[in-house]
Amino acid sequence: MDFFQRQADARRLSFQLCVYFVLAVVGILAAVNVLPFLAFNRWLKAEPQSFAVWMTAEGLYISLFTLATFLYGSWTRAQTIERGGEHLAAAAGGQLVERASQAPEVQRFVHVVEEMSIASGVPPPQMYIMPREAGLNAFVAGLSRDDAVLVVTRGLIDGLSRDELQSVVAHEFSHIAHEDMRLNSRIIIMLGGIMMIGSTGRRMISSERRQRWYSRGAQSDVRLFPIGLLLWVAGSIGTLSGRVIQAAICRQREYLADAASVQYTRQPGSLASALHKLMTAEDGTGLRHAAMAGELNHMCIGESLSSHRWFASHPPLTARISAVDASFMRSVRIRRNQQSLEQRRAARNRHADLSSDAGSTAPAATTTQAVSARVGHWGEVEMAWAIAVRLGLVEQFGSALDRVDAAAPLLVELLGSGFRDLEAQGPGKAARLPLLEWLTGTLKQMPDADRERLLGQVSEAAGQAPVRGLTNVCFVMYLNHHLCPKRHGLKRKRVKRYDTVAHELAVLLSLFSRLGCSAAASVKDNPADEPAARLFAVIALQWFPLLTLEFRSRSTAAELELALQRLAQLPPLLKPALIDACAMAVRHDDRIDVGEYELLRISCELLGCPLPPQMSADYTPRVERPPLQFDKSFLN
Repeated sequence: MDFFQRQADARRLSFQLCVYFVLAVVGILAAVNVLPFLAFNRWLKAEPQSFAVWMTAEGLYISLFTLATFLYGSWTRAQTIERGGEHLAAAAGGQLVERASQAPEVQRFVHVVEEMSIASGVPPPQMYIMPREAGLNAFVAGLSRDDAVLVVTRGLIDGLSRDELQSVVAHEFSHIAHEDMRLNSRIIIMLGGIMMIGSTGRRMISSERRQRWYSRGAQSDVRLFPIGLLLWVAGSIGTLSGRVIQAAICRQREYLADAASVQYTRQPGSLASALHKLMTAEDGTGLRHAAMAGELNHMCIGESLSSHRWFASHPPLTARISAVDASFMRSVRIRRNQQSLEQRRAARNRHADLSSDAGSTAPAATTTQAVSARVGHWGEVEMAWAIAVRLGLVEQFGSALDRVDAAAPLLVELLGSGFRDLEAQGPGKAARLPLLEWLTGTLKQMPDADRERLLGQVSEAAGQAPVRGLTNVCFVMYLNHHLCPKRHGLKRKRVKRYDTVAHELAVLLSLFSRLGCSAAASVKDNPADEPAARLFAVIALQWFPLLTLEFRSRSTAAELELALQRLAQLPPLLKPALIDACAMAVRHDDRIDVGEYELLRISCELLGCPLPPQMSADYTPRVERPPLQFDKSFLN
């Protein structure tokens, strides 16, 4: 399943989720009314009354109280989630990882995340560790890629090898790249309301509460206890329904994330080994100290709570291992039998050198032609390049990349100099965007007020750069997109058709058409408008034949940013044509150099479509990209 189809399915599942939970709430309201109605008619009423009469009196008050409890529980969870993934991680017991930490296991975790971020083009998430959790588990939280956080348990980073940890991180990066966190957050909000009903009932029937209520009067105890018992029963039924909904929606997405992890790392044996350790670990995958373990269950890589397989939100680990590497469990059994045989031979003083083949051949990488087909997909080549880039950046900049006090002035200096030092002494131009992504992940730890001041300094420095081109403009747009504190509170109207964003389409396609007809990406360049206009007309006719688009000879940075923000609201299945049209324009001169591909990557990132990096000739290892899927003969 490709990136855009998966996003479209996520929207469909979000609608189904709302329908399921509405039905669950209706079932709870029916439960809290039917049982008391039958009891009142059987024992407490002299004359039986109809259910309609019940709902206008006692039933109405019970329903309103239950519904208010549900809405309050959902509202409290929504408030936590809307404040960002870091608040949810802290509420679950996570502690922010210091990127400059000298602890070996923490440094290994940070390096794996940074390499995965560089290889995928996904902004690096904030990293949290749950120090009290010995179980092996991990999850991502947040409403979007911009505020995503990656949370792992202490048991996970201590119990896995580097390759196994990389496979788990790749699994979680798949959830980030495809924004599964948004669907997971909605499930938490719904479950929060249902679980609030049950917890309210438990508090009302607890012995301590009953004693306090009894001291105030026996009548209060007599009334509150059955109401609490009723709410507890209804909440238990609702929680059970919530678990069924979790299982129905989330199981397939775990299979998809496992498959994506294998695609990214090309190491099915590492992911199978990691899942096997999750299955056989002494502490399992449970979260024993997290207050929200039940609500986080569907977000974790393994079950955070023990439950019957019918209600588990994850497929069985044995089934996931077999799907990843069909021969792994057979290899485990072979190794176990051989170890037993070796022990028996050792007891008889006969030593043998035994080995077993636990690996499997990774599937060959598939080559895709369209640029949009590479969105959200990266593999072992990108991972190898990312490791080399990270080592090169660390060699040049050292610990300044991970310290907020050093990262901020470094960013201003680099933008002011046009990344001159990086190109002259470091890895080269190809590492500009990975360096920007790395610094962005570090600077997200700054307070909101400091980030606003930094963005002002960055804009000023970029304006004074020796070459004030589109590259610097897009770099500033990227930083505003990820660091601006006010951006996350904005709510934009969703766009459903191309014709409602025709002006924005024209702005973006005109820019890339001019870029494809020019020799450089500088704002000072003045390419002939006639070739760019012809290219624009051909692209518009091929990709958007039903629209009337007007070529624009010049656009401001503000117009470009507003156009990308508006186009980002398109449905997922309408975005591939837009991305391929831009790629077709920029490839008009038969090449995509580093600067042009950076502009394309940043535009895709602002559209909500992370595009993996392209390797350049001035930085090893070099990777030749396949030609794009279109025929240029009609342009001549």
